[in-house]
Order: sequence, then structure tokens, then C-alpha cells
Amino acid sequence: MNIFENENGVSLCQVDRDYAVTDEVLLTLEEIFDQEACKGLFGASIMDRQRIVDYLEWSKKKSAEGSNYLYFVQNNSGKILGGMDIQNDKDGEVSIGFWKDVNSDFSMTLLVLRLEEICRSMGCVKMNAYIEKTNTKAERLLDRTGFLEEGEVEGRTKQLVKYGKALS
Repeated sequence: MNIFENENGVSLCQVDRDYAVTDEVLLTLEEIFDQEACKGLFGASIMDRQRIVDYLEWSKKKSAEGSNYLYFVQNNSGKILGGMDIQNDKDGEVSIGFWKDVNSDFSMTLLVLRLEEICRSMGCVKMNAYIEKTNTKAERLLDRTGFLEEGEVEGRTKQLVKYGKALS
């Protein structure tokens, strides 16, 4: 289900229980997750086909429960260019994440702002994002979209920098 489309034909498609996981989807995700910029995402050093299938099934289940939402960024022919997710944390706070194919040229800025609208409509009061210290592209994106650095935190496998944005 597409929930947003911009003038360049880039859309957000929610991965819900009706989302069809095809071989083309899996191959595209394998290629993206094999890129240096995406290695280590989701706490795994390698995202092979089985881990991707497991992640998509987990995402579908969590979407149905209302605790996590995964969106693929797609072009007008349906090719996956990246992804974004929302995870419910506590007390009206959510964490967002985002990643993209290094070969794609779309801007994540408007899509992060669209996630903000989705979070507001869910009644969230704050959005958080956690990035690696060396991820300057993500840092600039969060700065452009109004997030403020809140300090370093211990991630599952490494130190991360926490950013937050109040939605009041």
C-alpha cells in the first residue's frame, strides 16, 4: 500500500501482511544490504536471503500488532530504493531508521518529514534516531529535518549518537 508519492515518482510503500515478498524484492534487498553503507544494519554483519525473509516476516507481524512499521522507498516502476521504519518505544516516543541504495539519487529529507507526519497522526510526542558517529550523511539529514543531537548511547554492538525531535 503506497502511503505517499512525490512529484518524482518516489513513494513509500508499507510492508504489511498483504505485502508480496517476491524473488525480485529479495534480490534487490540482498544487493542493497551488501553495500558498505548498509553492512551492519539490523545488528547483523551479513543480511543474507534468510535473514531478509525473517526480517520481513517479523516486520509484517509487528505491523499487525501496531508496534513497528516498515516502509520501502520505491520508484514509479516499483523498484526498491531504500527503506524507513518506525518502532514504538515508550510513552509516546518512537525511533525511526532509514537506509538507501547508494546508487539511487532521491532525497530522504521529504521522506523523513513524511514519517514525522505519520508519527504525529499516531499520537507520538517525540521521534528519536540513532546513528553511527561516522555517518555524516545521516547526521546532515537529521539536522536538516529539525532533529537535535542528544548525546552518545550504547547500541547493541557499538556506540551510537542519539538525535531527538519533539512533535508538540
